[in-house]
Amino acid sequence: MKALVSSLEDTGIPRNIEEAFQRTGWKRAVEKDMQALEKNGTWEVVKKPRDAVPVGCKWVFTVKYKSNGSIERHKACLVAHLLTA
Repeated sequence: MKALVSSLEDTGIPRNIEEAFQRTGWKRAVEKDMQALEKNGTWEVVKKPRDAVPVGCKWVFTVKYKSNGSIERHKACLVAHLLTA
């Protein structure tokens, strides 16, 4: 448990995409997620209808750990959320 707490402190999970791009491991995680989204055809850019509410997005960053407490990988995930008017 002590190793896990120490790893959490050392990793420094980014609060936003700008912070993520300043660190190699997190930048790679963002690029990997973007490649997967593009490969899967996750979205299509279209003109917004006048009465439509757009869907926004936010990056969520997590660290995946092995059972011994060491870091397995950095994970970045782009999630959608509705914007309020």
